[in-house]
Amino acid sequence: MTNIVTETEPRPASSKDTVLVISPNSQLIQDVRDFCVSKNMNLWIGKPNSPDVIAVPYRFGIVDKEWLGEKAWADWIDFLREVKGEEHDYLILVILPPPFSEAALEGVGLSRFAADRGLVHS
Repeated sequence: MTNIVTETEPRPASSKDTVLVISPNSQLIQDVRDFCVSKNMNLWIGKPNSPDVIAVPYRFGIVDKEWLGEKAWADWIDFLREVKGEEHDYLILVILPPPFSEAALEGVGLSRFAADRGLVHS
């Protein structure tokens, strides 16, 4: 696996063309970086235990819940409660820690999606 080093001075983030990734998965980061290059988008690699998920403007976000950290996760949830009802124009993908069960996935409406793709094993 390739080590990904964050830039000391990242390109400016924008809610129009920035992808935020908060994850220790260097392959995921490299794949997202390649995607960003191909689409002329900016990549912002967020830090764990930081307010990046709230503070950085982005169009797409990929956040590993465990890597984000408990306090940053709680702060983010509080922020989302405060802005409830406000319109936000972004897509966020949250990576949850395994194990996954059929019941847990049904709770978030992903059961059929995961089963169709072979992501859930009985």
